[in-house]
Amino acid sequence: MAEGKTVLKILFGALLLSSVVACASTSDPVSSVATMSRDQLEQQHIDILCRGYGKGGYEPVRSELIRRGALTAEEWKLVEQHQIRIGMSECGLVASWGKSGVYVTRSRSMLSTETVTDWTFQDCSACKTRHVTTRDGKIVQWEP
Repeated sequence: MAEGKTVLKILFGALLLSSVVACASTSDPVSSVATMSRDQLEQQHIDILCRGYGKGGYEPVRSELIRRGALTAEEWKLVEQHQIRIGMSECGLVASWGKSGVYVTRSRSMLSTETVTDWTFQDCSACKTRHVTTRDGKIVQWEP
């Protein structure tokens, strides 16, 4: 009986270790955009690029976002000042406010034909939260 418990403990330990290794080896596409080649950036979903730019302001990511026309000239000005405005795109929002060290959460709901997304930005776990609401990909309101 004791041998069976020992075997189970060893198997459980091995399973736990393999899970940790698997999680550690999975690369986060948002964090890895900084090291991607131009070809790799071209293959990324726009959401990954916008979030990646927000994390680090990487010039190759900016170039890819410009190539795709992801942000207007006015949005780029706001992003560089870490500001947002009504009508700004979700890409502009996360590129502007989603910097490294900021906790970002979002929840989506479908209301008839509209997609409403509530965003929460927080600089640290003890810091005040800022809330933004987007409708169909554009900012409609926020709490500074």
